[in-house]
Amino acid sequence: MGWRDREWSRDERDGRAFDPASAVTWIIVANVVCYFAEILFLSSIDPTTARALALCPADVARRGHVWQLVTSMFLHSPDDPWHVTINMLVLGMFGPPTEQRVGTRAFLGFYFAAGIAGGLAFVGVGLLTRPFVPAIGASGAVMGVVVYYTFLHPWETINIYGMFRARVVLVTTVWVGFEVMRFLKSPEGGEGVANSAHLGGALFGFLYYRFGDRVPGLLKKRTRRAPLKVDMMFVELQFQVDALLRKKQEQGVESLTEAEKQFLQDAGDKLGKRLI
Repeated sequence: MGWRDREWSRDERDGRAFDPASAVTWIIVANVVCYFAEILFLSSIDPTTARALALCPADVARRGHVWQLVTSMFLHSPDDPWHVTINMLVLGMFGPPTEQRVGTRAFLGFYFAAGIAGGLAFVGVGLLTRPFVPAIGASGAVMGVVVYYTFLHPWETINIYGMFRARVVLVTTVWVGFEVMRFLKSPEGGEGVANSAHLGGALFGFLYYRFGDRVPGLLKKRTRRAPLKVDMMFVELQFQVDALLRKKQEQGVESLTEAEKQFLQDAGDKLGKRLI
């Protein structure tokens, strides 16, 4: 275990804190900008061009319009502001701690992969039911985030729109169960909701939780590694730093002597982290 894995070396910021540089922030900004662009400009665009941005099963499968799997994720119903609002609120709730867990780059890949998985599910079902009916929205990607987070923290309590509190696992189970019932009742999305896309994203979230951590290892080339050499001086340095920082945490910085403070400062320079 390296120094980055120790409790005292971890970032103490709340995973839900608003971070202007986070992937979640930029995804939300992009969706909001695209929503207002729809309101202002989409009505004046040629219908054929506008349709090319939505996800149409026939267009993807028969014409090769695979870009619709991505562009449709940034479009929401201009006549229903709750469509984009609820998606972004849910993403803002579950996205930041998930991004903090997997990292910004991995979260971006996960988010788009979940959205594409939801889109492929919609295309597959749509080809069998209504191949020319398009769908838009980020719900598939958002559902993937929610399900993945639920498996990470099933018993955490969350505040639902400031009205009541409930366990994450309960909220997600009810939500997914509701989607399953609506899908079984109307696989083609007769109520104007692409339940197949939501369930596709949810399934991806589960699969990512189950197998996602193995992907980086599977992609690495198998190479012959040199025998591991242990730097005993570095190990001893870590133990000394651990002991002093534990003392600082339990008794306060004023409990450290000047020599101990100087030692931590020098050790921090060697480890590349500010320790005091």
